[in-house]
Amino acid sequence: MAGQRARPEIGFVFSNHLFAQRFYPNRRNRRGRHAVIELQTNSKRPTMASHGLYAAGVGKSAEKQGIFGDPVGHAIACRQHPAASTPRHAIACPTRAAVDYRLMPHLFDHTTAAVSLTYDDGMNEHLDAAMPDLEQHGLRGTFYVPTAGDDRPWTLRRAEWKRAAQRGHEIGNHTHVHPCRHSTFSPDLCDYTHAQIAAEVRESDRQLREQIGDGPRSFAYPCGNTTVGRDDAQVSYVDVVQSLYPAARIGSDTLADPQSVDLYRTPSLVFRENTSLEAVLEFIDDAIARGQWAVLCFHGVGAGHFVVKRDMHGAICREVAQRVREKRVYCGTFVDVAERVAAARG
Repeated sequence: MAGQRARPEIGFVFSNHLFAQRFYPNRRNRRGRHAVIELQTNSKRPTMASHGLYAAGVGKSAEKQGIFGDPVGHAIACRQHPAASTPRHAIACPTRAAVDYRLMPHLFDHTTAAVSLTYDDGMNEHLDAAMPDLEQHGLRGTFYVPTAGDDRPWTLRRAEWKRAAQRGHEIGNHTHVHPCRHSTFSPDLCDYTHAQIAAEVRESDRQLREQIGDGPRSFAYPCGNTTVGRDDAQVSYVDVVQSLYPAARIGSDTLADPQSVDLYRTPSLVFRENTSLEAVLEFIDDAIARGQWAVLCFHGVGAGHFVVKRDMHGAICREVAQRVREKRVYCGTFVDVAERVAAARG
């Protein structure tokens, strides 16, 4: 009608996947697919109905979030149901053509960004230094372990890896013998066939499941290489990883955008001996500012190769934990964050 004030776009984001499942039993999984949630808003206590607001995603108990009676939650990327009357309980939010789940607090426990601390090559230093540093600050990490070698930490300290998993760390697949392209320190992927790398990845997976259990885990490509064969005839083995895991990590020193990242080629900041604390914190804070996922890739901690000094590693853990306490960032294992992103994308 001419002269009538346009209805504002409005909405809420909830955060309890169980709550969503209760009302949407046909959703494919509890953790995530975006769902339309409709609230009747012409009473003091809105209820699920065919009128009102709808929003994408769900989250921590709607009642606790004040959705019923005092809907003061997070207003983002939502639209008014076309059949709704002017709502009594409404929060204006900006117009968006589609939901931008980078802004959805329910993705990462009411924060807009995530960080994952990952560690490659299954070193003694991971058990003796990295895990104690993480746990001192209430954090958990992802440890990618090659499973070959009778004299390697994986073989000699299997009970400790299992206990680490029981404490909440992720123990992930890093192949059996850590092959890389044009490698001088491990088997050369240029000499591999697709069938050979598939057998190796599956052998490592078998050992991890046998020794650690069937919990969720992910994969890290050794040296970030995703192909086998000669340079002029390379063949990807991403399909092998896809058949076993929900996500995989490479290098590339960039942030991962939850909206567009290829979860089987998730980038990470690879630590080198000249990487500064300032550069790491800038990487994390950039993820916070942009609502993205910062994946850190360590090797040696205090000793080993590509070493990060122990005091610097402790400082990184402390700084991450501080940002977690401030609810500026969510810190989860790689597979945890990847599954949240995949579930939100549907």
